[in-house]
Amino acid sequence: MIIIGAVAVILVIVGAFALMGGSHDDDPTHLTVAAHSNIKEPKAGFSPLVGWGCGHQNYNPLVQSCLFKTDKNGTMVPDLATNYTISNDGKTWTVHVRDDVKFSDNSTFDAEDVAFTFNTAKSTESELGFNKY
Repeated sequence: MIIIGAVAVILVIVGAFALMGGSHDDDPTHLTVAAHSNIKEPKAGFSPLVGWGCGHQNYNPLVQSCLFKTDKNGTMVPDLATNYTISNDGKTWTVHVRDDVKFSDNSTFDAEDVAFTFNTAKSTESELGFNKY
């Protein structure tokens, strides 16, 4: 009787998953991530503009690329950036960005997107503290 009950439970679980549907995408440039966690979404959401995954700790964000990332040795290396220079006084960074990056809606990533992100961060109250400069 226990075996029949266990088989019935397994069939119900398999049937439920089958009814949930799925996603099929043959595009090799797409990444589909399915994750389960008991951790809820942060109150501020997953926006890097308000601090989530912003790279201020020694880790790389899970879902967005950054101008720079850390390699396996903890050294900052280019990610969306191709190269950069820093002025002698350290106040001006000139960053050149990759030209082969697309957003999920297929629009092209460029320097205007970086400027938008930094300008929005400057006007946003967040743990990043850009609005103090």
